[in-house]
Order: sequence, then C-alpha cells, then structure tokens
Amino acid sequence: MNINDFLKVVNYHIAEGGKYGWECFGEHSYIYTVNEGEAEEVTINCVFSDVGKEIFMVDINNYETDKFYRWIHPDYVDYYKNECKKRGESFRIAFGDKDNSFEYIDLNTQNEVIAVIHSMLNGYDIDLNTDFTIRILESLASSIKEIADYEGLSVDSLCSSILSEYKDNHGL
Repeated sequence: MNINDFLKVVNYHIAEGGKYGWECFGEHSYIYTVNEGEAEEVTINCVFSDVGKEIFMVDINNYETDKFYRWIHPDYVDYYKNECKKRGESFRIAFGDKDNSFEYIDLNTQNEVIAVIHSMLNGYDIDLNTDFTIRILESLASSIKEIADYEGLSVDSLCSSILSEYKDNHGL
C-alpha cells in the first residue's frame, strides 16, 4: 500500500499533515490526519515516506466506541517498538494512561486496513475479532470496484480473496 492508495480510500479528505515527530521511520516520514464526524470522533493517521510514498503505519481511532486499530508495515515494527521503548511509551496502548487505557487492535493486512477505514468513514463499526461480515454500501461498492479494476480482478474474485486472506490469518 502506498500513500496514493490511502488517499483514494479516504477520498482525499486530509485535515492536516506534517513531518512525523518520531525518528523510527526515517527523516523523510510524514503524517496525514483524517477527521470524521462533527466532534471528530474518528481520526485516521497515516505515516508515510515522502520519497518512496510507502506507508509505514496507519492507525484508525474511534473515540466514540473506544476502538483503536493499527497496522504497521512488517519491515518497520521493530523500529517502532524500539522507539516506543526509548520514549517510555507502551507499544500496545492506543489511548489513555496506565490506569485507564485502551489497547490497539492490530490489523494484519492492507485489506483489513481498507475495510476498517471504510466502516469508520461510513458510520458503522466493524469487529475483526468476531465473524467477518462485509456490509457493502454504495460508496464501498464503488471503492471495491476501483480496487478490483486496479488489481485486474473481478469484484467477486477480489471479495473472495479478501475473505480467504482473512480466514487464513485468523484461523477460521
């Protein structure tokens, strides 16, 4: 996944952006933030390289439901963990303090990232820890069609691939 893929998924609605403050992803790392809802209860952060356009990390935070999702590029997990340790931060904690905190729900694939972003931006919650149900809304159907076209697949093949990948990664 690269920054252009992310921008398509969020429909180019960037609220703010700037240089990423941590060093773990290198000097060319930047962050884009997307806010959704009147009270900005959903926040999506994407850390990426401004040189290669590669995405290092995406976190998707729903402060209304207290669900916090995160995907870190597998090649950079150890760098991120080391910086957390150096800064005295917990790798697992998304929000809160030691007495009242919420842990990240780790996303394992880019397809999961896309599914969670779509669900949050379209006002419904997705629970990746239970049965995986795809609720196709008009906007999601359009995006799935775009992704299928980009990948050179039919919509049916793409959906089957997403479900198979999910089942394989979660032992279902």
